[in-house]
Amino acid sequence: MRTFPDLIAGIPVASVPGGWPEGFPPRSAFFEVSPAGECGADFEDLYSLFRRICAAHLLHPFMLARRAIAPLANAKNAADYVSCLRYYLINGDGVVAERWCVALEQLTLRSGLRSRTLLPLKHFVPIRDSVLTAEDRYCSDCFRDDETHKRPKYHRLLWNISLVEACPLHGTVLQCDKKNHAGRRNPYWLPGISWETGANLAGVPSTVAPSEKVELARLIASLLDEVCITPEVFLNGEHAVTDFVRYAVKVLFDGNVYRFSEHLKVSRTLVDDWLRKQVHPTLLSLTLIAHCCGCKIADVLLGRQVTLTKHPAFTIVKPTCRPRAPAPPAAELNATLAHFLKSDDDVLTAKEIATLVGINTGRLKQTVRPEIWSALLRRLAEKRQEKQRYVVEQRFNEFLISFTSLKARGIYPSARNVADDVQQRTGSKPLDWNYAKFCKEAHQLRSTSQKRLTPCTNTGKPANLRRLVKQ
Repeated sequence: MRTFPDLIAGIPVASVPGGWPEGFPPRSAFFEVSPAGECGADFEDLYSLFRRICAAHLLHPFMLARRAIAPLANAKNAADYVSCLRYYLINGDGVVAERWCVALEQLTLRSGLRSRTLLPLKHFVPIRDSVLTAEDRYCSDCFRDDETHKRPKYHRLLWNISLVEACPLHGTVLQCDKKNHAGRRNPYWLPGISWETGANLAGVPSTVAPSEKVELARLIASLLDEVCITPEVFLNGEHAVTDFVRYAVKVLFDGNVYRFSEHLKVSRTLVDDWLRKQVHPTLLSLTLIAHCCGCKIADVLLGRQVTLTKHPAFTIVKPTCRPRAPAPPAAELNATLAHFLKSDDDVLTAKEIATLVGINTGRLKQTVRPEIWSALLRRLAEKRQEKQRYVVEQRFNEFLISFTSLKARGIYPSARNVADDVQQRTGSKPLDWNYAKFCKEAHQLRSTSQKRLTPCTNTGKPANLRRLVKQ
């Protein structure tokens, strides 16, 4: 008998098969795929969990979202199915994240999936500040740890928070695989696979991050850890930031609000607004308060009277407005660009160059000499072509891995077979790869012959194409 009366597009949400032992929980519709992570620094986000469920069932993410998730999430058309695959909505704190949590909890018979999103912080952090970044960021050291411990690679929830720029476990800068200007990650890639080339991201070298960025990431990771350990504390939706600010001002600064604002390097008016509950501190302000007072962000949100110690404020706090630097003289600008033409900086657009020198693109074009501007455009075109050649080379290397693997297993490595093997390894079949050209180059590299297409003559019917299988 079924514990739920209805079927979701032919899929039972949960069922008890014949001969099932009494007292045992019912069998879930999805296989057992547990959320990974043991602390706030490495908790897996909800989107990554869904993507690994798709891989375990050998189903396309769009199809599984349409057949199972969308009916439970009240999505009624194809546009809703596509929007449901936007990872920043699934991991956020809105209606889409709420519906996805409910649907996945029913289909997996698991609880606590809300802690894999920002839903528990919905009433504690302003919504405008809790939106996840649209960049697909990752830490290559974390992916290498996944491979070392022989566990599936997965994305961490902490990586998607826009304020976090470093990995608190390894102290390295978070890298971006590819920024999608549409604000959406390709929903068909498995975690740990490059969106652009299909290569393994665990092999990308890492860079050491500044200590302040690492400390900021650790504070936010401790908040996610607190939400998972004590979720009942964050259910009522009532924060006590005002009580904590009054307590900190009294203990550390003898009740002097002005000294407290000077220590935080914020305006006195902003602190007064916090005390009068007219303005709720953003996630950046909450992190700054916790760091300067030597406590956790959860202590600030819940108004805990813990032991406080003074710490200097962050120097990486973003200013409210970007200061406008005066434009450099034309002679100095021409000399800078002439030196840039001889360097190996990885800059691909004129806008990036204008940002480096502190002016806009139109002013840059009007100021520099015409010969320097022409040489600059030629160099940018060469850099773009060089990057494109590198991307094609990386794609061909991934193609060659599947090509060689199929030949070793005694399977003819046709373009279609290799594409299917790439999909099995990476979780997606890239449509912008030139499989026919790659297949021809691979046969030439391995000195093997490629099977050709010949017309098949049928009486009364037009000629069709058929592959000749060599004996």
